[in-house]
Amino acid sequence: MSRSWRISVPLLILLASPRLAFLQTTMGTITGLVTDSTGAVVPGAAVEARNLDTGGESKTTTSATGNYSLPGLRVGHYRVDVSQPGFKAWSRADITLSSADNVRADAVLQVGQTSESIEVTGEAAALKTESTEVSTTMEQNSWKICRCRLPVSEAECAMLSA
Repeated sequence: MSRSWRISVPLLILLASPRLAFLQTTMGTITGLVTDSTGAVVPGAAVEARNLDTGGESKTTTSATGNYSLPGLRVGHYRVDVSQPGFKAWSRADITLSSADNVRADAVLQVGQTSESIEVTGEAAALKTESTEVSTTMEQNSWKICRCRLPVSEAECAMLSA
């Protein structure tokens, strides 16, 4: 294997890694289980997560087991609304999603008219029950790729850290 090949491949991986890592860590997931007041699962319920910072929405429906998952959500503050005909609407607006988080928001629907609603307030549990992963939030400008000794020009460094 030539010397330039041995240098080019690791350098390419090193230069591509921060961009891929940034894309992976700026998203999170909201998951949950929707049940009725007796504990029975509610399949086919409409679930909507709205980013309170940007107004962006993500929608899904619960599975046959009453579970839902909204992956690929941007970091921010969310409101989750759950509705199903024959039940009061359910809402929770205190969900904070950080990088690589998997936040759980279980809903208990009460029998009633859809014009009635229940709003849940309170802090989300800090414990992640969906995985054993440990993570932290890093601001984009809190790290610089060009602080190491690599043969990278200033223009390339500016392009990589932008």
